[in-house]
Amino acid sequence: QLVDSTTGGDYSYLQSLGGLQTKIKLPNLKDYNLTNKRAINKAQLIIQADNSEVTKYAAHKTISVFTANGSNQITDKFRILPMAYDSVKSQYIADITVYAQQALTGKYDDLGLILKANGALVNAYRTRLFGNSPIDKRMKLKLYFTEY
Repeated sequence: QLVDSTTGGDYSYLQSLGGLQTKIKLPNLKDYNLTNKRAINKAQLIIQADNSEVTKYAAHKTISVFTANGSNQITDKFRILPMAYDSVKSQYIADITVYAQQALTGKYDDLGLILKANGALVNAYRTRLFGNSPIDKRMKLKLYFTEY
């Protein structure tokens, strides 16, 4: 089952053993090129995990980011390295620079990213990720760019 981050929920989930995946869309990314041309130097997707249930369900040690196609299936269009869980900050950080630059310039249709648990067949972890609220914990996209 695929949980879509664009529906506005407070949480999205990742679950092992054939469980849940999460889809993230960046619908306004192309808008950054409307007034000035920009080249992305670095793009980081920062995903905050809700660690209030860590004693009950351990957070995944790593999760992977994949590109999605129009049918919400995983593609291998871009290789994005797995994100390690930072237990101190309760977050995952992914470098999505190539993906963001291609989506920004229109060379790749931004059909979304899929988050999937690593080791999903050998552990029973579950990770609850903050969605659209609270505002200080929602998913963030940090862009470092050069205007030309």
